[in-house]
Amino acid sequence: MEVINKMVTILPNMQVLKETKTLEGRRPKNDQSENLNTLLHETETYLKDTPASAQEDEHVIKLSQELQQYKLTMAETVQILNLRPSSGVEVQLVVEECEERIRTEEQLEALVKIIIEGLPLTQPSKPAQRIDEAGRGPVLGPMVYGCAVSPLDRDEELGNLGFADSKVLTEERREELFDHMNQNEETKKVVAWAVRSLSAQYISVSMLRRNKISLNELSHNAAIQLIHDALAAKINIVEIFVDTVGPKASYQAKLERIFPGISIVVSEKADSKFAIVSAASIAAKVTRDRRLRAWQFRENNILVSNDGFGSGYPGDPNTKKFLAGGADPVFGFSSLVRFSWKTADVIVDKKCIKASWEEETTQSSLKNFLRTESNDLPTVRHQFFQDRNLRYTSAF
Repeated sequence: MEVINKMVTILPNMQVLKETKTLEGRRPKNDQSENLNTLLHETETYLKDTPASAQEDEHVIKLSQELQQYKLTMAETVQILNLRPSSGVEVQLVVEECEERIRTEEQLEALVKIIIEGLPLTQPSKPAQRIDEAGRGPVLGPMVYGCAVSPLDRDEELGNLGFADSKVLTEERREELFDHMNQNEETKKVVAWAVRSLSAQYISVSMLRRNKISLNELSHNAAIQLIHDALAAKINIVEIFVDTVGPKASYQAKLERIFPGISIVVSEKADSKFAIVSAASIAAKVTRDRRLRAWQFRENNILVSNDGFGSGYPGDPNTKKFLAGGADPVFGFSSLVRFSWKTADVIVDKKCIKASWEEETTQSSLKNFLRTESNDLPTVRHQFFQDRNLRYTSAF
């Protein structure tokens, strides 16, 4: 093959889509080139669901002129055309050394406004999913992971509803926003949510079992399951933002391996950066708070003072008081307590009866173990064994 007229340039997706359609129209009807057919079809299928499908030449020309004041490179301009960033954070991901070149928030907001007004978005918006958790540090109660899903083009609208870092909002404001997420029809068009709750018993059993599962891994598994749930519900997720747990680089690489083809960003303090992550955080926080307020002990004779058992954090005076008087000398703590926490472990060592385990003196073999009869074992296990993930080792 000989290149007759060499031309090298960077094309935005809009131009690629336009040229693809033009090429398809020029091809002879008897052209059966299978590879070319596949290439054209796959290219058009992909690009028709991007901002390029709504763009025309006049949009690109006008926007390019307005962007000249920011002295962007050609590659940065093309990325803006292709991605149509609609928030300051998204622009920062496109523009290299953005904080040095666009020094003020006002300049950044003005750039975002130029992009939004200059590039139409007439195609149905695809959702972005954000994930955050509540209750990672407390010694009492569940850890709740929350996710929120919202169309990409409604991020600004979500921010206008008042979603912000759940940790800086008052409890009353969090409750109000969560009620809006459940009851206000306009808000429900902007954001949907789901949670996954890990009980105190499940956390403790996982962390203390022979093959231990760390708290970070439990958090990762909860986030992964929420993403699977969203995809199983036929939600077309194209972007995921996750508040980091542990090293963010390895966490992001892990998610990208499991969910190829989806844009994934793992970030510290994501709930203070992105309104949709704040919505996920609020769903998780309010769900946990409500479950603690409505907690009913399955165990008998659990002593709780008039001040309650507190927030669950080890430094809370009411939580300290509850733990100090809440350990049974034989059975330890109730199902509310994460007994794998050091705070609880110290109290068990001080106040509970010591237990020593004698080593087996009889000889056993795998062959004898496998011969154990299990026909008479009950099929329904008591709640005590279910909560602690205890199973009959002789049943296969």
